[in-house]
Amino acid sequence: MEDEEAVRTVTSRILSVKGYSVLNAGNASEAINICKRRKEDIAMLITDIIMPGGMSGPDLVKYLSGIHPEMKVLYISGYTEDTIGHHGVPETGTSFLQKPFTSKALLELIRSLLDM
Repeated sequence: MEDEEAVRTVTSRILSVKGYSVLNAGNASEAINICKRRKEDIAMLITDIIMPGGMSGPDLVKYLSGIHPEMKVLYISGYTEDTIGHHGVPETGTSFLQKPFTSKALLELIRSLLDM
C-alpha cells in the first residue's frame, strides 16, 4: 500500500522482476478490498506509515491482521522519525525502511523478513 504512484510502480517492478507476486493498492480501502477478496495467504504487506484518508499504516495493519494473520509487515516512509512519532509509529522491533531506498535494501529486508 503506497499512495505515491511513482513509488508504488517502481517498488512493484523491483519485486516482480525478482519473482515476487505483487498486489498493488493506492490507498487503505483498496488494500482492504484486495485482502478481503484474496483467499490465498498474503506473505507480506508493505505499507506507508502516514497515509491520506484518515487510516494510518499501523491502523491498516491492525485491521488486516484479522484477515491475514500470517502476513509479515514492512513499513516505509519518507517522513523523519520525529514526524512519524506523532502518527502512531509502530512499536520497536517492527521492520522499517526509510524512503528513498535502494532496490538492494528493499530486497534484502524483504528476504530477511520472509525467512523469519
